[in-house]
Amino acid sequence: MRHRFAAGSALAGVILVSQLCSSLTGSPLNAAGTGWSDHLSLAGLCATPDVVGDQGAIGNLHCPDIRITINFVNVTPSSPAQQHVVNVAWEASKPPCFTVSGFKVSGIVTFENGQTRTFESAVPGSQFAAHIPFQGIPQTRPRKVTAKVGATATAAITGSGIFPAPSPSLVSSGPCTITMQVTYAAMSGLVPAPDRPGQDFHPKVKVQWQTTNLPACQRVNQFKVEGELIFKGKSNSFSQTVSGTQSSILLTLTSLAVDSSFAPESVKAKVTATGESKITGLAQKEAPVN
Repeated sequence: MRHRFAAGSALAGVILVSQLCSSLTGSPLNAAGTGWSDHLSLAGLCATPDVVGDQGAIGNLHCPDIRITINFVNVTPSSPAQQHVVNVAWEASKPPCFTVSGFKVSGIVTFENGQTRTFESAVPGSQFAAHIPFQGIPQTRPRKVTAKVGATATAAITGSGIFPAPSPSLVSSGPCTITMQVTYAAMSGLVPAPDRPGQDFHPKVKVQWQTTNLPACQRVNQFKVEGELIFKGKSNSFSQTVSGTQSSILLTLTSLAVDSSFAPESVKAKVTATGESKITGLAQKEAPVN
């Protein structure tokens, strides 16, 4: 059945809803008369403090390094040989929401006559030692080794915001969570129905949002916009997924036909961002060959 209703009005307001990086859970929000219960999604743990209230009170926005410490490096054998091996051992720490994709171990060995040999190897992220062979120099001892260990770690991240939202709201930010602000959700007009022009119309809904103080290591891949247009307790839902570069949608509800005086009670929306955070780390150690 098609419904015919009375002239458009819009809700507007601004509230921050953010995600915590730990196992903290938000309170369910019930939309009166709709049966729609929204549970704010949470991202991974990131050791970022949470703040209540003003959106200006943002948490730690920096992109942390992977902390790498090279504990041991040497060359065997230390006497002249056709082939030597560089032995490197290290440890690394990172925020728990990240996974190290791998380590790159590289460096240079200097021989007694001033000549050098370079070495390089890729190591899985679960491994913390490497043994890398390289060619020797006849009748010449290796004298010094300089080793570098670099790493990249990534985290799949998410964050959600709703409109309208409760107050005060939790505000948090950091490389493991996307902080969302949904600033507007309302009917923006009526579009004539192609099969009954001048008689039936489809409501057009606009939703706007923004991400707040994203760290440089963070990238949003996409936004999923979900919501409902409500009239007399009845909910007409809508959904659309857009790229991570967008900050608004304008969506026509073709499933609903109304007359020119239609006015909904409210428009509710939830925007969920998904993306990736990437951090790096590098350590260097020099040691004599004994």
